[in-house]
Amino acid sequence: MDVEPFCNGYLHLKPKEASLVDLILLLFSSELKRQRFVDCPERHNYRSFGYRWLIFISVIAQKVLFSLRKPMATVGYVLELWLNLLSSNGGFFMILINGLKGKLVKPDRSSATFTSVVGNTDRRVELDSHIKPNNDGRYYASLSLMAAKFSYENKAFINNIVKNHWNMEFLGFYRFWNDYEKLFSTQAFLLQEKRVDPNVIVVAFRGTEPFDAIAWCTDVDISWRYVYCNDIVPRLPYDDRSLMFKHFGACFYYNSFYQGKVTKEEPNKNYFSLLWALPKYVNAVWELVRGFILPYIEGPDYGEGWFLRFFRVIGLVIPGLSAHGPQDYDNATRLGSLTSPLQAQDLIQ
Repeated sequence: MDVEPFCNGYLHLKPKEASLVDLILLLFSSELKRQRFVDCPERHNYRSFGYRWLIFISVIAQKVLFSLRKPMATVGYVLELWLNLLSSNGGFFMILINGLKGKLVKPDRSSATFTSVVGNTDRRVELDSHIKPNNDGRYYASLSLMAAKFSYENKAFINNIVKNHWNMEFLGFYRFWNDYEKLFSTQAFLLQEKRVDPNVIVVAFRGTEPFDAIAWCTDVDISWRYVYCNDIVPRLPYDDRSLMFKHFGACFYYNSFYQGKVTKEEPNKNYFSLLWALPKYVNAVWELVRGFILPYIEGPDYGEGWFLRFFRVIGLVIPGLSAHGPQDYDNATRLGSLTSPLQAQDLIQ
């Protein structure tokens, strides 16, 4: 993999090529270039044992996750099917009754009602009616967040929400092929916010799926590149590309003359620090308690289902996990405040 023409510094890890012996030798050698599972410039040596230890942990985690990809995918498939079986039939007891009557409703994964595991943690589909699009700075933040949440759903589901619930224009649904992994790694959709400002186009990319081991490998991969990007042009079908340029100045836009730096930053450098363990456990307990209290304070829209509460119980064991659900981000947007209204141009900058 030759990345030198695109950047002046990089570190590329190849876990599949790393043996146990290679990983042990890594801990005792600062010359990473000699490691067959590491691709970096000749001049880059890492004498810090702490950095090499981080590489060691990253590669081990990726190899473990890769070995679990099929079991994780199976668990996710069954869980998603079960959650939709419950919602399609009206609960566990109705599954029994409908089964006895021969009227069991079987979920269709391509239907507009089939919901992902992520979607089942927050089943709200409507935009907050209290956030007015014309004079509330939270509107575009809320719209973007809801779009990001639905980026995990199938095309029919998203099309139905955008057109029939939000009264906006559904522009397209895309799945992106990862040629390195030889699989479809993510998906995205576009919508046009024509109710208030037709110049606003939202592009929502799906993040990490809970039971996608390959996606989790990406999250624990510390490979990085320091690049200067030039002449970035969107690789979209002609019609959508024309629309993007026609509505130049939308929430997400592409400029072929853009120049900038792309870097990878660690979001939480001290996640595994013992010093931060206690506050994370305290916060996990508070998240569970808050889920019961909030509906009584703010209304039934803030109620949590059994699945999300079960997820919060898991968060007591793995602190920090349950804090990253769409319900919490959605609540923060609905209940938060901004010092000044944000217009679409503010979001662009």
